[in-house]
Amino acid sequence: MANLSRTDQLASARPDLTIKYDADSSEAACTFTSHGENGFKCLHEFYRAKTLCDVKLKIGQKEIACHRLVLACWSPYFCAMFSTPMQESKMESVTLHDLDQEMVAKVIDFFYTGQLSVTPGNVQCLMHTACLLQLEEVVHCCERFIAHKLDVSNAIEARMFAQQHNRTGLIAEIDRFLCQNYQQLVNSEVFHSLSFEMLQSILKSDSLNVPDEVRVFDSVVKWVHADLPVRRALVSNLLHCVRLAQLPSDYLMDSVNSDPLVHSQQACKDLVLDACAFQLNRAKHRPVAQRVSALPHYRPRKTYAGSIFCVGGRGTLSDPYRNAEVYDLLEERWITVEPMHTKRRHMFDPLANRWSRIASMATRRRGLAVATLSDCLFCLGGLDDIACFYTVERYNPVTDSWANVASMGSPRGGLGGTAFQDKIYVFGGNDSLTSIATCERYDPVKNMWQPAAPMEFKRAGAGAVALDSFIYVLGGFDDNAPLDSVERYDPRADKWTRMQPMTTCRGGVGVAALWGKIYAIGGHDGEAYLDTVECFDPVANRWEPVPGINLKRAGAGVCFADIPMRLLKSPNSVVASAATASAGATFLPR
Repeated sequence: MANLSRTDQLASARPDLTIKYDADSSEAACTFTSHGENGFKCLHEFYRAKTLCDVKLKIGQKEIACHRLVLACWSPYFCAMFSTPMQESKMESVTLHDLDQEMVAKVIDFFYTGQLSVTPGNVQCLMHTACLLQLEEVVHCCERFIAHKLDVSNAIEARMFAQQHNRTGLIAEIDRFLCQNYQQLVNSEVFHSLSFEMLQSILKSDSLNVPDEVRVFDSVVKWVHADLPVRRALVSNLLHCVRLAQLPSDYLMDSVNSDPLVHSQQACKDLVLDACAFQLNRAKHRPVAQRVSALPHYRPRKTYAGSIFCVGGRGTLSDPYRNAEVYDLLEERWITVEPMHTKRRHMFDPLANRWSRIASMATRRRGLAVATLSDCLFCLGGLDDIACFYTVERYNPVTDSWANVASMGSPRGGLGGTAFQDKIYVFGGNDSLTSIATCERYDPVKNMWQPAAPMEFKRAGAGAVALDSFIYVLGGFDDNAPLDSVERYDPRADKWTRMQPMTTCRGGVGVAALWGKIYAIGGHDGEAYLDTVECFDPVANRWEPVPGINLKRAGAGVCFADIPMRLLKSPNSVVASAATASAGATFLPR
């Protein structure tokens, strides 16, 4: 037989028929793509004509003649009824209780046709019927319809309905909607009817869409006053869900502490005092245990926790990038913003999404570190084509001018640097010959550098960031070998501790802290530039992957900016300054 490996040309006479031959045998594989559809069309005709029906379903006053096999195919409920030694398996007529006859008829018609009409008027009754008959396909269809039709006027009722049927996926979707539209919910007529359990669940969410915590406290007061005699006793439980430590300190003392609902209950006053103590410890730079600062009622919501900017760097094309992107914590994605017009000395206003030039430094340099202290920007060390630098320059954004300050004790190119409390720390780098492990700290009051304890590993091109009471230094190169190691520095004890290494070696890694975690962004693993990002949880001492940046790059300027995503392109202004490739970026609030 010729051409056994090709599709038989006769198959074109039946578009729904495919015939394929096996070259090693005389057998042919025949497939009718419309086989199932045609079979169910025939079964549907039998159903409508009541032909070959072998069971009747009785719902109220209605009787529906149908086929056991079709019911059992689609419904585990009917499958168990007809395939096990239950009494109904031998009965010609089966009575179904507590079900709507019209909805049962719709469901059975769906068994034969695969088509279903869902409306706002029938969705709850239809989903209730589908849940009882264990029809996940129909339930899922109803859940999607409910989610599509959500608004603040029906979301509470929809959530109660979902909870009655234990539909956790739909509950989660409604909760996301309520969190996203919380301010509209608070201003709606249905807010007062919210149950305590539902309100408490919403307030616990890290994703609650509010510009600040003041709105959250005010909403709690509003809800309690709607039924004060009954709800007064619930205030302390709800207040525990308000991130009191994130409130402005004057508002916490003048408004919250003096509110009659709070002032009249010792449990509420204790919560306020605890938040005040947390704020005072932060203001006085007193150590706060990381496990404490990571607790939900101390950390900010994702909507106002801030952003990470990633600017410039180098990639596979060798030339420095102009590209800039920002990480949206709530949506967990990187968003491209306005690129730099050139590749050096720019100030970026993220609220206006606009770059502008700033004054030139006295010394051309690359591979420098940057840090912010006392509303000034410090550019530290770096190198040119000839040597590494000791020198440090300070930028004043008010006067757009640079000034020299005391030089470091050692020349450092590709160093890591960050500000912590009232001092600036620099780590490692390259001294023109090799990578180094030595560290220094700068006191701006004395305008003096002093040595700090050296790191365990020599590294250049490392990232450095302060979080809580420690400084973390990660990645970099030991000469040409990229590193995955992470070290934590305790400035009070002048001591280093080795932490869990990253999952990937990253030289020239960009680093920033956001929402109590550390982000390692891009870099070079010794073979290729990276677009991957991983996140370190210092409490769990664990790294986890997060969405990657849009461009593979190393040596990017990376910084945290205390700007929620919702304020980008607002008329206000801040300053984020980024240097050229293999440099850094930092944030200066106005």
